[in-house]
Amino acid sequence: MLFRRKAIVPVGDVERAEAILVAQGVSRERAGGELREMARRRHISLSRCAALVASTGRVRRSA
Repeated sequence: MLFRRKAIVPVGDVERAEAILVAQGVSRERAGGELREMARRRHISLSRCAALVASTGRVRRSA
């Protein structure tokens, strides 16, 4: 299984979550930062946030 370098997060979940964000209109360059920001705002780990986004296929974004 592949892992990202700084955080122990399965790459598949993060890539899937980033693809969902891109489909919702977030730029590809900003998608990773947006995912980390969502995890920080919800006080959950990056891996949990990525798995949540990847499993539901949608994200409620606050302004």
